[in-house]
Amino acid sequence: MSFSKQTTALAFDEASSIYNRQTPTSEILLPWIAYIVHFIAAAFMTNGIPHFVAGVSGRPFRTPFVRMSSSSLSSPETNVIWGWLNFLIAFLLFANIGPLYIGTLGDTIFLAAGVLVTGVLLARIFAGDAG
Repeated sequence: MSFSKQTTALAFDEASSIYNRQTPTSEILLPWIAYIVHFIAAAFMTNGIPHFVAGVSGRPFRTPFVRMSSSSLSSPETNVIWGWLNFLIAFLLFANIGPLYIGTLGDTIFLAAGVLVTGVLLARIFAGDAG
Protein backbone atom coordinates (compact mmCIF):
# COMPACT_ATOMS: atom_id res chain seq x y z
CA MET A 1 0.00 0.00 0.00
CA SER A 2 1.39 3.36 -0.90
CA PHE A 3 1.86 6.22 1.54
CA SER A 4 -1.15 8.23 0.27
CA LYS A 5 -3.50 5.23 0.47
CA GLN A 6 -2.34 4.51 4.03
CA THR A 7 -2.86 8.11 5.05
CA THR A 8 -6.33 8.17 3.50
CA ALA A 9 -7.26 4.88 5.17
CA LEU A 10 -6.06 6.13 8.59
CA ALA A 11 -7.89 9.42 8.20
CA PHE A 12 -11.08 7.56 7.23
CA ASP A 13 -10.77 5.18 10.21
CA GLU A 14 -10.23 8.09 12.60
CA ALA A 15 -13.19 10.04 11.21
CA SER A 16 -15.34 6.91 11.37
CA SER A 17 -14.44 6.24 15.00
CA ILE A 18 -15.23 9.84 15.97
CA TYR A 19 -18.60 9.65 14.19
CA ASN A 20 -19.52 6.32 15.82
CA ARG A 21 -18.39 7.28 19.30
CA GLN A 22 -21.21 7.11 21.85
CA THR A 23 -22.04 10.36 23.58
CA PRO A 24 -22.72 10.22 27.30
CA THR A 25 -26.41 10.55 28.15
CA SER A 26 -25.82 13.87 29.91
CA GLU A 27 -24.57 15.45 26.68
CA ILE A 28 -27.33 14.33 24.32
CA LEU A 29 -29.08 17.20 22.55
CA LEU A 30 -32.28 16.48 20.68
CA PRO A 31 -33.79 18.58 17.93
CA TRP A 32 -36.35 21.11 19.17
CA ILE A 33 -39.21 19.20 17.58
CA ALA A 34 -38.48 16.25 19.88
CA TYR A 35 -38.71 18.50 22.95
CA ILE A 36 -42.04 19.91 21.76
CA VAL A 37 -43.37 16.40 21.09
CA HIS A 38 -42.23 15.31 24.57
CA PHE A 39 -44.15 18.28 26.04
CA ILE A 40 -47.27 17.18 24.14
CA ALA A 41 -46.76 13.55 25.19
CA ALA A 42 -46.53 14.66 28.83
CA ALA A 43 -49.81 16.52 28.35
CA PHE A 44 -51.52 13.36 27.06
CA MET A 45 -50.05 11.34 29.93
CA THR A 46 -51.27 13.87 32.49
CA ASN A 47 -54.74 14.03 30.91
CA GLY A 48 -55.03 10.24 31.06
CA ILE A 49 -54.46 10.04 34.81
CA PRO A 50 -57.76 11.54 36.13
CA HIS A 51 -59.85 9.66 33.57
CA PHE A 52 -58.19 6.32 34.24
CA VAL A 53 -58.29 6.74 38.03
CA ALA A 54 -61.96 7.78 38.01
CA GLY A 55 -62.79 4.87 35.73
CA VAL A 56 -61.03 2.17 37.74
CA SER A 57 -62.55 3.68 40.91
CA GLY A 58 -66.00 3.13 39.42
CA ARG A 59 -66.91 6.82 39.34
CA PRO A 60 -68.46 8.61 36.36
CA PHE A 61 -66.33 11.48 35.10
CA ARG A 62 -66.46 14.02 32.30
CA THR A 63 -64.91 13.11 28.92
CA PRO A 64 -64.99 14.84 25.52
CA PHE A 65 -67.87 12.53 24.57
CA VAL A 66 -70.44 13.99 27.01
CA ARG A 67 -71.64 16.61 24.54
CA MET A 68 -72.74 13.82 22.22
CA SER A 69 -74.97 12.25 24.86
CA SER A 70 -77.61 13.64 27.18
CA SER A 71 -75.71 13.05 30.45
CA SER A 72 -73.01 15.35 31.74
CA LEU A 73 -70.68 12.55 32.89
CA SER A 74 -69.34 9.49 31.09
CA SER A 75 -69.45 5.97 32.47
CA PRO A 76 -66.45 4.51 34.33
CA GLU A 77 -65.81 2.16 31.40
CA THR A 78 -65.64 5.09 28.98
CA ASN A 79 -63.19 6.83 31.29
CA VAL A 80 -60.92 3.79 31.53
CA ILE A 81 -60.83 3.55 27.73
CA TRP A 82 -60.27 7.31 27.32
CA GLY A 83 -57.49 7.33 29.93
CA TRP A 84 -55.86 4.29 28.30
CA LEU A 85 -56.00 5.94 24.86
CA ASN A 86 -54.29 9.02 26.31
CA PHE A 87 -51.56 6.79 27.79
CA LEU A 88 -51.16 5.00 24.46
CA ILE A 89 -50.76 8.27 22.54
CA ALA A 90 -48.22 9.50 25.11
CA PHE A 91 -46.26 6.24 24.85
CA LEU A 92 -46.23 6.34 21.06
CA LEU A 93 -45.02 9.95 21.04
CA PHE A 94 -42.31 9.25 23.65
CA ALA A 95 -41.16 6.08 21.90
CA ASN A 96 -41.21 7.20 18.28
CA ILE A 97 -40.27 10.89 18.19
CA GLY A 98 -36.76 11.25 19.53
CA PRO A 99 -35.79 9.00 22.40
CA LEU A 100 -36.73 10.14 25.89
CA TYR A 101 -33.70 10.50 28.17
CA ILE A 102 -34.95 10.92 31.73
CA GLY A 103 -32.39 12.90 33.71
CA THR A 104 -31.10 15.04 30.87
CA LEU A 105 -31.82 18.72 31.31
CA GLY A 106 -33.84 19.31 28.12
CA ASP A 107 -36.09 16.27 28.43
CA THR A 108 -36.64 16.80 32.14
CA ILE A 109 -37.62 20.46 31.67
CA PHE A 110 -40.04 19.80 28.81
CA LEU A 111 -41.56 16.73 30.48
CA ALA A 112 -42.04 18.59 33.78
CA ALA A 113 -43.45 21.65 31.99
CA GLY A 114 -45.93 19.50 30.05
CA VAL A 115 -47.13 17.83 33.25
CA LEU A 116 -47.33 21.14 35.16
CA VAL A 117 -49.12 23.16 32.47
CA THR A 118 -51.60 20.39 31.71
CA GLY A 119 -52.19 19.74 35.41
CA VAL A 120 -53.00 23.40 36.08
CA LEU A 121 -55.31 23.59 33.04
CA LEU A 122 -57.11 20.39 34.03
CA ALA A 123 -57.50 21.64 37.60
CA ARG A 124 -59.23 24.76 36.27
CA ILE A 125 -61.41 22.78 33.86
CA PHE A 126 -62.46 20.14 36.41
CA ALA A 127 -62.88 22.59 39.33
CA GLY A 128 -66.57 23.02 38.46
CA ASP A 129 -67.16 19.26 38.66
CA ALA A 130 -66.06 19.00 42.30
CA GLY A 131 -68.68 21.32 43.76
